[in-house]
Amino acid sequence: MEELVKAENTAPRGAAAAAAEKPAPLTVQELQDRYVEQMNALADDANGRGMLQVFVEVAAWKLAAIAHRCGPVAAGDVLRQLGNHLYAMALRAEAQREADEARREGRKPS
Repeated sequence: MEELVKAENTAPRGAAAAAAEKPAPLTVQELQDRYVEQMNALADDANGRGMLQVFVEVAAWKLAAIAHRCGPVAAGDVLRQLGNHLYAMALRAEAQREADEARREGRKPS
């Protein structure tokens, strides 16, 4: 974990990072797609190395660092969003399970 703290403390941020390289403007959807693609690549890399737990630890640590830096409301928002995503995934999985079952039984999925 000490390595994570060192990396966090030495990474360029704020005005210095912005002055060094101003990124091209993106829409919210473009930025979200970019971040999802990068996170998927990192998770796939960790999984391929048999070290998914390392990716999870780093991702959780980074979320905690953001929440700590931004305060209690941010911490609550991180947890709320995590819960919302888990709930949506559970709903989709249940709907898929029901659709698969209906197909196996010769019914139309509802």
